[in-house]
Amino acid sequence: MLFEFSNQILAAKLNLEKPKQEFVSTRIVTDSRKISKGDCFLALKGPNFNGHDFIDEALDKGASFVVSEKNHPQDKRILGVNSTHDCLSFLAKYQRKKFEGKVIGITGSNGKTSTKFLLSSLLSDKFDPSQIYVSPGNWNNFYGLCFSLLELKKHHKFGIFEIGTNNFGEINELSSILQPEVGVITSIGKAHLEKLINLEGVAQEKSDIFKNVLPQGTCIFPDNDAHISDFHDKCHNKRIRSFSCDGLDAKKSNSKCVEAILISLGIENISFDQIYNLSKNIVIPSRTEQSYNSKGVLIIDDTYNANPDSFKEAFRVLESTDKEIKICVIGDMKELGKDFQEEMKKIIGEACERFDNVFLFNSKFELSMENVVKINIDNAEEKIGSLLSNDTAILFKASRSVKIEDCMNIFK
Repeated sequence: MLFEFSNQILAAKLNLEKPKQEFVSTRIVTDSRKISKGDCFLALKGPNFNGHDFIDEALDKGASFVVSEKNHPQDKRILGVNSTHDCLSFLAKYQRKKFEGKVIGITGSNGKTSTKFLLSSLLSDKFDPSQIYVSPGNWNNFYGLCFSLLELKKHHKFGIFEIGTNNFGEINELSSILQPEVGVITSIGKAHLEKLINLEGVAQEKSDIFKNVLPQGTCIFPDNDAHISDFHDKCHNKRIRSFSCDGLDAKKSNSKCVEAILISLGIENISFDQIYNLSKNIVIPSRTEQSYNSKGVLIIDDTYNANPDSFKEAFRVLESTDKEIKICVIGDMKELGKDFQEEMKKIIGEACERFDNVFLFNSKFELSMENVVKINIDNAEEKIGSLLSNDTAILFKASRSVKIEDCMNIFK
């Protein structure tokens, strides 16, 4: 962390009664199984967990002190607070204020993680890699963002974070914690429509990131979006930069976005061709990641998540392979609300037009289409196995909760 941390310092910042004895810590941990000597254990509560049940375990493992919603005067190592959730938010905001480097915040319906890692790779080539911090994996919700911010160190010059949403208000909350110098929307697409309702709702929610970009910062968005005027309204006279993505594949669009970010950071001697060439070599786990099994079958792993736009990009990747037989294994797209049936029908229809065989894994879609076979984990090998050879490419894609990787792993 970027500031001294102890139970007395935290109590002072939260306007609590100062503990009589000071306990110092260098790291905040929320999983009692990962406690090391000297850590601070923050007892968070959620719908499926309660850290307060593991306070004794954390102390036994050597936690310096515990932050809890339950005060225990008999144990001086426990600091009582009103809300451990609010305490975590406070710590993340305080850490952000102490950070002297540049913060880039990235949101969008598609391309967040790819853009994040492409930008990180380019900055790591330009600067000492140890000076670049990039939030891990898909840590783009409240907890992921807070824990990521707490990982910033004095030697970092750049912090690159992605923030996500599935309901109104989340981008505003997260970006108010992040306070980026550069705020980015990679794309507006049909994602999380169950709560965000339509594309207008998606654009309204995503563009809230611009409200929390620092006054001298830059707001970046696609130049062909139907909601550009709304984006401008959210920017409040901050610097604006747009990038072209019309008709481009995902890698080119992401590269154009990264080019705009680099220019906003004052880094202008990296060409688009350099960015795009690097994008071809960056592999994001479970994002159209390609590998071969022992039979020479090309397996395209896009099991991380799914929405209509990302499906179309995955289809483009499958279609571009040099394999003679192309197979799609598709699962449901979640959080589309009332649009689920219509959007699934479009995607399955497009798959049938473009590829030899289409399979639906554990799907709730009401099927009335020819050349589509419904499968599950028990019969997948029987239905698909005989079609696979070294002339075959097979794509696996669905929303995360479908767990289509269980099906894919049969054939890896």
